[in-house]
Amino acid sequence: MSFSEVVDLIYNIFNYSLFSISGVQVTLTSLFMFAIWLALFGLLSKFLRKGVLNLLSKTQIDEGTRYVFARIIQYLVMVFGALLAFQFVGIDLSGLAVIFGFLSVGIGFGLQNITSNFVAGLILLFERPIKVGDRLLVGDVEGDVVEINIRSTTVRTINNVHIIVPNSDFISNN
Repeated sequence: MSFSEVVDLIYNIFNYSLFSISGVQVTLTSLFMFAIWLALFGLLSKFLRKGVLNLLSKTQIDEGTRYVFARIIQYLVMVFGALLAFQFVGIDLSGLAVIFGFLSVGIGFGLQNITSNFVAGLILLFERPIKVGDRLLVGDVEGDVVEINIRSTTVRTINNVHIIVPNSDFISNN
């Protein structure tokens, strides 16, 4: 087998149509590029979040507000990156709106716990009943809020043990 035949074989493998979405052929190359775009925007979002936190730490804004602002920027960059990655692959999201609608109903019923934690995370980030740095009592364990994520909150106990608490516990319990 010659070198040009090997190159042609590799090209054909990476450009072989795996399946089609809304008339767009999805290949290994497009999936690889999709993953690269998501990874790049994931890194960019983390870098921006840390940069915003460092920049805002020099202001008079309290720690909880800085944290919320940095998280919102991180989530917006990730959503923008996902949309851009889909467009780069050639998948028009307007054609998938009905499918995503059906999936969201299924997710709502099938993953109620995760969905309630997600919504509770948004409530915690925007309403701010608890903030990073707050001391609270979770069950019978006392600790400080270290990080509020979209699905769970990390609490560091007095003994320096990190506990991950679902966000819905903060909304529905005392």
